[in-house]
Amino acid sequence: MIGTGVIGGSILLRLRDKGFDVVGWDPDAATADRASRMRLPFAARLDEALRGCDVAFLAGPLASLPSSVVEVAKRTGEGCVLTDVGGAKQGIAEHAARHGAGHRFVPGHPLVHLAGVGLWGASPSLLEGCAWVLCPSGEALEGFRKVAALLAEAFGARIVPTRPSLHDIVVALASDAPRVPGTVEKAGGLTRARLRAAVLGIAVVGSHGAVSVSGTPGQWAADLMFENRQALRARLGMVREILDELIAAVDDEDRAARLVTEARLVRRDLEERLLVAREARFAAGDHDTELEFLTALGAAGGYLTRCEVGVSEVTYTALHTK
Repeated sequence: MIGTGVIGGSILLRLRDKGFDVVGWDPDAATADRASRMRLPFAARLDEALRGCDVAFLAGPLASLPSSVVEVAKRTGEGCVLTDVGGAKQGIAEHAARHGAGHRFVPGHPLVHLAGVGLWGASPSLLEGCAWVLCPSGEALEGFRKVAALLAEAFGARIVPTRPSLHDIVVALASDAPRVPGTVEKAGGLTRARLRAAVLGIAVVGSHGAVSVSGTPGQWAADLMFENRQALRARLGMVREILDELIAAVDDEDRAARLVTEARLVRRDLEERLLVAREARFAAGDHDTELEFLTALGAAGGYLTRCEVGVSEVTYTALHTK
């Protein structure tokens, strides 16, 4: 566990309590001291934390994650899978690929509203049952399976398999960053979005509610907006269009009524989505078909609750819209 703020610390606490062999490390002296006082499994040096590691969670500040992926990849063996928890995925995925780590890096993002800051705000129950985006790729599919199985077992996570580029657009549409006026604006935007199913899926899957950065430290929120700036520009263009409609509706009762009805219909979709469970099995070497299933599932607003890897096949339990 590299980086033990509120998310990294919560992962560390949960895995420890579930009986996993886990070690944390953080470059911040105050955090390391706090970990010592809490008697957490903690290493004094990064190399110690990574020794014999099967899965490395990277949970530092968003801006530091690309360099962390490269550094941790250099210090670990080929059998170690890397995953992160940052709120922007396409940039870090491309960075990992450019530096030869793409084959064992699985971009990740647990979707949770944060009320605390740092290890002081961490809790072993914070991420329980939450939506957790994981980005599968053909070259890192075995790593995806390993991380997905761990998250399902240890956290009861609802795993949303999503392409990095789609994740960034969806988070820009579904999140509260930047905060803008009102439910009508957000609902109207979702109604018109071509990616509506994925947005609604991510907004509803998490047991802690829609994606939010409103409880996070200011620098983290600023980093997320910067890293996600392309998707945010597109969203702000949509916001401008809908705000123009709202301004026009101030003196037009019929138009105002249509906008409110539109918002209510989206809210109904959020509350009444019907999901059905199914099992999907794939031959261990049939990566193309497996990857197609995973990305289609996330794009349609579905998620995984189990991943079981056998000698000759992999089995997923998935919930998807009926």
